[in-house]
Amino acid sequence: MARAIADEASRARALAALAPHLPTELLPQALEAVRAIVHQRWRSQAFAALAPHLPADEQPAVLQEALTFADSERRTEALRTLAPHLPAEEQAAVWQEALDAARVVTYEPSRADALAALAPHLPMDLFPQALEAACITADASKCARALGALAPHLVAEPAADLQQLQMTLRMAAAHGRAALLRDLSALMPWLIDFEQRFPSAIEATMAGG
Repeated sequence: MARAIADEASRARALAALAPHLPTELLPQALEAVRAIVHQRWRSQAFAALAPHLPADEQPAVLQEALTFADSERRTEALRTLAPHLPAEEQAAVWQEALDAARVVTYEPSRADALAALAPHLPMDLFPQALEAACITADASKCARALGALAPHLVAEPAADLQQLQMTLRMAAAHGRAALLRDLSALMPWLIDFEQRFPSAIEATMAGG
């Protein structure tokens, strides 16, 4: 069985592959096998695969375990996978925890990837924080990647207001002209939509108005 595999990476992959197919009565054993994995990277990946299939009464304990992951990238991954399966009234707080974890990922390419993975799921009121996190980087290409993932979800959203656009463009401009052009390309779906709804707003923003 998968839990007898000695190598933790291989065991985590085996448990993740099995997760969608396990009968309900075997899920507690699978969860115990995941908890026995010492390395956080492999444990979080196995948790992420198993979480959607766990019964509701197991979710609170799994959430608490996900919150204890010291590695912020792993914590983001586990929370992102778990959040959609929690009761609706609990999800907002968990998305905030996931975003907070993504924002403090120290390796910039991984931070961009974490923000990009969160983008399709974040409540709109968290997008200002996500946009700010995307632009706080010394690597402009990583800013563009994260902005490109976030931009399509801002289209036609009334909450994506002019102040938010101004903030995003000014932070992007701090990386220099070449980087700004790359960021503008990444933001194009949002910019086109914004210009249609608020004619001349982008021109005024770029002019410093």
